[in-house]
Amino acid sequence: ECGDCLYPDESDCMTEVTNMFNLQTGWNWISFNVYQEDMSISNVFSDIGNPNNLNFIKSQTDGTSQWYQDWGWFGSLEQIENESMYQLKMNDADVLEFTGVPVIASETPIGLEAGWNWIGYLPQGETDIATAFSNIEDPNNLNFIKSQLDGTSQWYEDWGWFGSLETLSPTKGYQLKMNNPDVLFYPDIDPV
Repeated sequence: ECGDCLYPDESDCMTEVTNMFNLQTGWNWISFNVYQEDMSISNVFSDIGNPNNLNFIKSQTDGTSQWYQDWGWFGSLEQIENESMYQLKMNDADVLEFTGVPVIASETPIGLEAGWNWIGYLPQGETDIATAFSNIEDPNNLNFIKSQLDGTSQWYEDWGWFGSLETLSPTKGYQLKMNNPDVLFYPDIDPV
């Protein structure tokens, strides 16, 4: 018996998932679709190959923290939130693994403000933009989305999404511009 599963009616019970991040030198836009009881930045980044490759992390609303070799993290950003995207600066490329319980995307609201929002991607599998934002009642509240490496897309009232960014993926972070406030509930997408 699975107990508390993400997809309890499927034969494969998913109780833990590992996020794998191939972090590049410089800035990386990241998000986490799994959680642990301890989501402090010290815990979340504890399994990185070489901690001295870490440099700096910033969020849109919760501040920043700097990594110091003999001290650890120092700054106002202390906790990682699944709903948010973070910009992580690396001194050198490295790999981060973070294992936790999968977020149930359809039950996790992301409050969106008018203007720019740094959002995490919560589903366990990738999906097209239209499906990802299908719960937004008035799609004309949507304006523009950009990723770090996969391009951008613009919302057009009579057309839908148009641009090089077509698919949203786990562990990536996105900047979403809204015309009006709204609340996003991603659909639950199965991993591939």
